[in-house]
Amino acid sequence: WSQHRITCASRIVECDLGCRQKMKANQLQSHCTQTCPNTTIECSEEIGGGCGASMRRENHPNHLLECSMAPVKCECDGCEFTWKRGDTAKWEEHMQSSSIVHVALLTRTLAQVRRETAEQLAEHSRIHREYLERFERMEAQLAESDRKLTEVLSRTHTQTQTQPQP
Repeated sequence: WSQHRITCASRIVECDLGCRQKMKANQLQSHCTQTCPNTTIECSEEIGGGCGASMRRENHPNHLLECSMAPVKCECDGCEFTWKRGDTAKWEEHMQSSSIVHVALLTRTLAQVRRETAEQLAEHSRIHREYLERFERMEAQLAESDRKLTEVLSRTHTQTQTQPQP
């Protein structure tokens, strides 16, 4: 039994690389090679970069923000052009050769924003009108309640004045 506890593939072990995650022994190798944040990896195209720098897996997302080999997508909405961050000549060429396309894309985006804004404004106006109508109805109800209360108070006052006092 003691030998089985040492070799059992389902026994719980802690990661050898110090991330302190616990798992079954038969999952340790997969964890270390695929998900452990402490594993040293190389920046490659398969994982979004390609500069070859070594780092801990947990540092890779931040590295990609500066990696010269990471792909960068054109910031113009609708443009699908990508280039490697470090290739500024390719970016400059794209910006010069695509200005007409970019203007057309931006014009289309602006038209969409205008349509959405007009729709939102119409909806807000409709809601505003509904609230004004409700407010006016409530004001009328309040005025009617005030009139009735005044009438009841007036009758009560009149009745107390006409009754003989002991």
